[in-house]
Amino acid sequence: MLNQLIEHLTQNKQRCLFWVKGEQCWAQAQIQTWLSTTDPSLQITRFGEPQLNTGILRHSQTVNHEQSQSQTQNQITDIRIKQYKKMLGQESDVLIYDCYAGLNPDALGALVGTVKLGGLCILISPEVPQWLNFLDPEYNRLCVEPYQPEQISHHYLQYFINQLTLSSSVLTISQSDKHDPQYVFENWCEDVGDIKIGSDVRGEVEGIKTHPQYNQCKTDDQYQVVKQLFESFDLRSECSTSQEALIIQADRGRGKSASLGIFSGLLLAESKKQNDSKSINIVLTAPHLASISGVFEFCEVVLKQKTINYSVNNNALKTEFGSLTFIAPDDLADKVTDADIVLVDEAAAIPSQMLLPLLSPKTAQSQCAFVVFATTVHGYEGTGRGFEYKFKPLVAKAFNQVKNLSLSQPIRWSEHDCLEADINQLLLINTHLPEFDRKNIKLINSENVSLSLLSSQDLINHSVKLEGVFGLLVNAHYRTTPNDLRNMLDGPNMQVFSLQYKGEIIGAVLLAEEGCIDPDLAEQIWQGRRRPKGHLLPQSLIAHSGFKRAGEYRYGRIVRIAIHPDLQNQGLGSLLLNKVKQAITQQGFDFICTSFGVADNLVRFWISNQYVPVRLGLKAEASTGEYSLLMTQALNLPSKTFEQDVSTRFQQTLLVEQKLNMRHELSERLLNMLQQSADLTELVTGQDAQDIACFCHHHRSLDTCILAMYRYVKSGFMSEEGKGQRISPLILDKVINGVDNKTLIQNYKLTGEKQLVQQLRNEWLSYIN
Repeated sequence: MLNQLIEHLTQNKQRCLFWVKGEQCWAQAQIQTWLSTTDPSLQITRFGEPQLNTGILRHSQTVNHEQSQSQTQNQITDIRIKQYKKMLGQESDVLIYDCYAGLNPDALGALVGTVKLGGLCILISPEVPQWLNFLDPEYNRLCVEPYQPEQISHHYLQYFINQLTLSSSVLTISQSDKHDPQYVFENWCEDVGDIKIGSDVRGEVEGIKTHPQYNQCKTDDQYQVVKQLFESFDLRSECSTSQEALIIQADRGRGKSASLGIFSGLLLAESKKQNDSKSINIVLTAPHLASISGVFEFCEVVLKQKTINYSVNNNALKTEFGSLTFIAPDDLADKVTDADIVLVDEAAAIPSQMLLPLLSPKTAQSQCAFVVFATTVHGYEGTGRGFEYKFKPLVAKAFNQVKNLSLSQPIRWSEHDCLEADINQLLLINTHLPEFDRKNIKLINSENVSLSLLSSQDLINHSVKLEGVFGLLVNAHYRTTPNDLRNMLDGPNMQVFSLQYKGEIIGAVLLAEEGCIDPDLAEQIWQGRRRPKGHLLPQSLIAHSGFKRAGEYRYGRIVRIAIHPDLQNQGLGSLLLNKVKQAITQQGFDFICTSFGVADNLVRFWISNQYVPVRLGLKAEASTGEYSLLMTQALNLPSKTFEQDVSTRFQQTLLVEQKLNMRHELSERLLNMLQQSADLTELVTGQDAQDIACFCHHHRSLDTCILAMYRYVKSGFMSEEGKGQRISPLILDKVINGVDNKTLIQNYKLTGEKQLVQQLRNEWLSYIN
């Protein structure tokens, strides 16, 4: 049957979702039987834990010799949950996704993008009633303290099942079905398959006829992009200080990697013609080495077509006149200086700080600055939006000229592809917002709008509400992923608020309930021995700021806030915040709070809404290169008193950090916004004593105790009789002179950060004991 299905899909230029419902062993046996008769050259990707897939083996002992020989020849790639991102840019004919291993929306979306035209995604799941009661392994990810997996709701599964059932293009085989699978398949072909015929995206492109050097392009989109890339670089007659960047954005399967490969091949071929010039050095970077195989493949195709000799060795393709070399993102700072061109594939999936070397100012003696960023629009890791909102503005500042290019025509599948449409709906990837004419709407008056607390059941029962809320979050926040959709519907501590105008959703807030932590657990968090899931803000105040009693309060942390883009900058965000504050005050919360990557405009917005900064991270986040800022607003008198204590200590800590040059990466303007009135007294407090004790006897980090250490030294406490005759030079360098940890390690001939911390612990112990 699988052979017939693949043949049918190929003829109709389609892909499809094949849902196999039943007991795991039964489903795997069915698939094993189908695969045993397929073309052995099929590329198969299989998602699931090894022990869950024993029914599909490369060397099965339960099939006959002919089946075993066929099965061992199939190219099967096994993928686990932590490996799916490595499949970006890869291709497969059949994807087998076993939901018994956990339904992870991010992984499913990324892996479906590997399926080629004529291919299919086989989705294994329990029967519907059993699936809703199945203890999904993904529930472990959704759990926060004190919830257990069995307490997680199944609202997302209900939504997922509803969409699968409603889709006319999903082929469904069920163990409980009285009909033979072959009969079901034939009926599906008659009812649906012949209707949905995809467009021929691989036809000859008119423009290529007059430009034979571009005949590897498959669509007019790709032809235009490659042509602009080639001509943009070709027009740069000589090196200069001028910098140019080109940005290619597209959904999956549109040929971004192939375009980079064709462009590279054309440049290497052109360098042969201009043999009097120096060799051209093309540097390529991407999140994973495996994901750029398509770039090298298409580069080789062009070189072969033009009969240019080349060799491939150690992630580098070399010709007599130039080279294409892969460099890992974390090596860019050291190796990018000699590049003539830098190509960045899947740029949004690379932590932004790793790409900063490409944005550094060039000197007149530098190589020509020409960078191409290619990235996915709807990133399955939530990074596509991050590139749009966070990184593109940096590119615009760093380069003299920036060109934005796009690819919309699919290459790996047809333009009206059933599988893409089904996955987009299942994961709500490509949501569309309604348009508003703000000139005809006056919304500032709170009487014109209303706030609703939406339950998960309400959201899945009303798809318009669900798409409206999630669509706003996707468009407003660079980190929103399909996994966030599941977390929004099933997270046991999540609340969803919507702001509505005449029935239309114009704003949304996703709020996490945190706090009310058991005192014994709070003690272990304070000691650095436990980090339970969830409770970001109180855990940070306990573990990093040293306030054990932070766990006593109930916090409503705003995870996401969004206002429709057509209606922004007229006070609706502040209005929404105020309404949510009123709602959770009535629910008995002590704080409303937020955490975000620090930026001038964001800090200004939250301060204008009376939020108080209480902690600023000491290290930039790996994914964004930004420092995390925590801000709170107390909702009652007891919490207001506690907030004042926390805020004062934060302000004093920030002053010390500035004195010791620990905040040199932040702008003066930002620091001025964060720095409110606070006196930096040098008297040792009880909180200081607790911080030092926690550092010496437990696992408190060094730099979070800097205020206490500074006060101990400055107050003269350590020079008192019995406390020692002389303060350690190491302590003085760290606490008073502001010597950074890396320099301390070198100066004191220590082996690393771990030994530095241990040495300081030992020295502080000698003073406080």
